[in-house]
Order: sequence, then C-alpha cells, then structure tokens
Amino acid sequence: MASIAEKFSGWPILRKLFAVMLVISLLPVALVLSVSLKLTFNTMQEQLVYDSSMNVEWLQDRLEMEIEGYTRSFYELEIDSDFRSALSHWCAEGDLVDYAAKLEMINTLNQIVSVNSNINAIELYSFTQGRVLLAERSGSAFADTGDRLERWLERDEGLQSNVVLLRSEREILLCHQMHRFETGEAYALIVIRLRPYFIQDILDAIKSRPGEALFLFND
Repeated sequence: MASIAEKFSGWPILRKLFAVMLVISLLPVALVLSVSLKLTFNTMQEQLVYDSSMNVEWLQDRLEMEIEGYTRSFYELEIDSDFRSALSHWCAEGDLVDYAAKLEMINTLNQIVSVNSNINAIELYSFTQGRVLLAERSGSAFADTGDRLERWLERDEGLQSNVVLLRSEREILLCHQMHRFETGEAYALIVIRLRPYFIQDILDAIKSRPGEALFLFND
C-alpha cells in the first residue's frame, strides 16, 4: 500500500496547494480552540474550588451556630447551683442520695429533652459510682453504666472533652465532661443523643451536584 507521502506526491499541484493552504488556515483555529478550552477548563476549575471553599466556610459557620445552642445548655448546667449540688451528692452517695436530688436531676434533663425535637435522650454518667441517669422521652431511669462509656474512655486523654461529637449507629452523640472546680477532677459526663438529620440537612444543602460526597470528621 502506498504511504500518505507517496499519495500526496502524486496529487496535482493545485490540490497540493489547496491542501497546504487548508492546513495553514486550520492551525490558528486549532491553536485558538486549544487555548480557549484550556482557559475554560481552568476557569471552571477555579470556580469549582472557590464555590467548594465558600460552601465549607458556610458549613463551618452553620455547624458552629447549631452546636452553640447545645454548648450553652452544657454551660447552663455547669452554673445551675441546684443541679450541680444534686449531681455532686449523687456522685458521692450513688442511688442512696435523697429523693429531692434525684428529682432535681431528672426534671432538669427532662426539660432539655422536651423543648428540642432533635434530642432523643440525655445520659448523665457518674464516674465515681458507675451509674447513669437516662432521661428519655418515654421516661427517666437510673442504671449501671456497663460498657456504655467504652468509646469515651478509649479516647486519647490529650483530646479536648468540652464539646465532643461522636457517631453511634443512627445517632450523633454530643458529649461534655464535667470537672470539679476545686481539683479539676473529672467526675461526670453528659451525653446528648441527637437525631442525625439536623447535620445531614446542612450537608445536603451545600451539595452543588448529585455526585458529590461530603465527609464530616470529629476530633
């Protein structure tokens, strides 16, 4: 079979001239098209990165705003003298503590659960007694801690314990460790069990295309 060069050499001079002029005229078009595609790609890439960065910043602000309300609840418990006194007596005496102290803790936790539909339950742990107060929508009860604190105790001691988010099956756990003012010793843990929808809705809201995936990490 004849090569392209051999075929080209056999063409009439006018056809050769036409072919050369066609190639010469198409080269600038191809060059301009190539540069345009490159610029368009870079512009779209920069816009996508910018949009994603803005979405992440918005997500950070929104999550901080959402979590701020729960953080405020933790601090309100810290400065509630009646609740803190009842908790201290329970941590010292266990279930032998008087009824008034138990009722104070139960009423306080039940009130927090009742006013927020995102909360499934609140758990109040006593490190010293190995007991937990479970405040659920169906009622409240005292129980043994068992292995409920296994994940918490496995965390690195160097990590902060003020406001911690953990994932537990279909719930999000918002944890706050309480310390004694006098010694700084950790003596109780409050765990708010949240429905995951309030975070999932925020994540879904910033997706710009169906194929995107968002990952939210704790600690």
